[in-house]
Amino acid sequence: MHERHAALYAALGIAAPGGALHTDYYATVDLLALARSMRGAGAAARLARSTHPLDFIFDLAREYATVVLPGKGFDAPDWSIRISLANLPAAAYREIGGSLRALLEHYLKAPSGSAS
Repeated sequence: MHERHAALYAALGIAAPGGALHTDYYATVDLLALARSMRGAGAAARLARSTHPLDFIFDLAREYATVVLPGKGFDAPDWSIRISLANLPAAAYREIGGSLRALLEHYLKAPSGSAS
């Protein structure tokens, strides 16, 4: 699990959360925080204003065959996603992290902030 967790966050290009109580069974990724790290606060704010967070989840499934859950259902921020780390090899989580970044980059480049 730790290897999968590390692989995902390395592909995302952000520090992996951790600590004594962290199990690495799943990952919760705040997409607006990731957008800020990629393109700055202004880009993240435009994304939040112009796009619904579920659009990202549906586009991720449609474009990258990657299914994640909305983090909001797990008491996380609206713009977060929850990724299970229990099922795939570490290499798959590197690919998932790359897919998340690629789709988010697409959203951030789009004039309206949405991928559609």
